[in-house]
Amino acid sequence: MVTRKDFERIAEIIRSNSKGNSDGPILIKKHFVQDLIDYFSEENISFDPDKFRLACSDNNISFTLRIDDEVEF
Repeated sequence: MVTRKDFERIAEIIRSNSKGNSDGPILIKKHFVQDLIDYFSEENISFDPDKFRLACSDNNISFTLRIDDEVEF
């Protein structure tokens, strides 16, 4: 079960990986995914980082995600 603590930590990871530019904030995918892997690995010994990394990949194409909406917790 995902708890408030999990949502708060994930929000912190998103904030720490957001970089501003003239078009607004973006997420740096490589760093964002690695930070999530680090967190999920700490929380679940059965977590498989390779499966997660593969699930997050887009044919090995690197890109940035644009953040259009703020999420409040």
